Amino acid sequence: MSQLVPAIVGTFFFGLYTALFAFSTFITLRKGLSTRARYALLAISVVMYTVSLIYSILTVTTAIRTLRIGKFIINFSEVVAISYLPRINFVLSDGIVLWRAWILWDRRTKLFILQFLFLVCIGVITIVDLVFISGGFVAYSAHHQKTESTLTWAILGFIAGTNLWATSLMFIRAWQHRRFLRSVFGNENAKSKAEKTLSFLVESGAIYLCLWVAYITLQARNSSWAAVLYAGIIQLVGIYQTAIVVVITMRMSATDILSLPGGESRPYLTPIVFMPRPPTSQISKAGSNDSDTENGRETKTRQDL
Repeated sequence: MSQLVPAIVGTFFFGLYTALFAFSTFITLRKGLSTRARYALLAISVVMYTVSLIYSILTVTTAIRTLRIGKFIINFSEVVAISYLPRINFVLSDGIVLWRAWILWDRRTKLFILQFLFLVCIGVITIVDLVFISGGFVAYSAHHQKTESTLTWAILGFIAGTNLWATSLMFIRAWQHRRFLRSVFGNENAKSKAEKTLSFLVESGAIYLCLWVAYITLQARNSSWAAVLYAGIIQLVGIYQTAIVVVITMRMSATDILSLPGGESRPYLTPIVFMPRPPTSQISKAGSNDSDTENGRETKTRQDL
């Protein structure tokens, strides 16, 4: 039963992820891959979904096998895949979050050096952990368990710290944008597209961070619910990033927020949207009407004189 419940929870969220991934891919392709950033986001989305798919298949297969034979049996390759594949999504997800915050903060790399180092550390720790569980270190099982626990806690700390920093920076930008709008337009309730997008980034980031804090708390207490929440988080990582891609694609991107002249130094300003140029026939007609009006005025002036 302990293997069945996480498998059910993970499968449920994977179904939601599948539907959202299909919709996100559709609108991304429909909008067109006009920039390298869109190509990169689509490629990352495909990789993250593939990782979640493999993880879901393995967890469901393991749960069915456990129910069938009455005991938990898993081979080495399944252990590696189930334990370490999700870390790929964790790194990619946090990388995307940092990238968005970096764009909003005028590409100020100094603000994100530590967080990018966190992502590198997660990759290094994963490699070290894989070395420890390889054949040469199997004999040191007790030492490996202690080391693996330490490395796991380090990874959780890096993930929580990265998301806390990125979400805080996006919150500051959203607050600056809101303050600017109030200074220009007064205390109006209407929100701009930029403000709505920034609010979504902050709120979704806060919820995502709360999920990790909840998991860390349950894990520290050795609660059985930690495994259930972790199974959901693995799929929610993909859902979180895919939902942001959908919202930004349908509303506006970070580039739009920076589209004003001087926006590089004030990215919280709302971009100007110009009306489309009217058809040539309408321009000609309008010009003809203006010309007739001016001729009429000239004739009337002459008559008055």
